[in-house]
Amino acid sequence: MRISFPITDYIRQSILTTKGDLVVRGDAIPEKLIAAVAGKILTAKGVGVLPEYDDFHLSNVGIKIANNSRNTSGSQVFSGVGFQPSMILLFVVDQLSTNINWSVGFTSEGQCACIAESGSAGTQKLRGASAAWIWRDVDNYMECIGADMGTDGFTLYWSLEGACPCKFVYCCIP
Repeated sequence: MRISFPITDYIRQSILTTKGDLVVRGDAIPEKLIAAVAGKILTAKGVGVLPEYDDFHLSNVGIKIANNSRNTSGSQVFSGVGFQPSMILLFVVDQLSTNINWSVGFTSEGQCACIAESGSAGTQKLRGASAAWIWRDVDNYMECIGADMGTDGFTLYWSLEGACPCKFVYCCIP
């Protein structure tokens, strides 16, 4: 083996033996990180620790999923998300188990939309100005009309006519 450039030639000819291999700094010398099987992601393990290939999990990319409820209009603040969300997905149902009203939607600063089903009225709606919409009748409905994103959470804004408590699952996306 003829070595003209000691570091790069040595690494190329002796360490990197398989397409996809990576070179990482070991304790004293460069080391090979063997290419992983398909579907794995490279995960940092902290300063001074070699990265590893891991299975993909939603928790690895910072998605936060939780549930809550709402029965009044106004703002609803959520903190402790762990990142600044760019979008919130909402899955909302009427709190009364006898009603078959549901809504699936999203909100991002300045944009929101949802699909809603009012089983009690037998109607479906696509609403471009609401992140969620639960409609019992003309006098009783709950609507999420947008959100503000913060550095560690978000605020949802609700509008209520009459009485229409709802339960929801939210999914925060970084």
